[in-house]
Amino acid sequence: TGRWRTWMTHYSSGVKSRKKHFRIQRRHFGQSPLAKHTPLTRLYNSYYK
Repeated sequence: TGRWRTWMTHYSSGVKSRKKHFRIQRRHFGQSPLAKHTPLTRLYNSYYK
């Protein structure tokens, strides 16, 4: 069970860092006016707030 726990903590921390990365990326991505109007970006922005 110890291995499972370490995997879980590793996974959750990975998700956290990935979310942080996306937030940084979104800030950079939002600079372009074209990107703002795509539905994918809107979905992306609403998910990573």
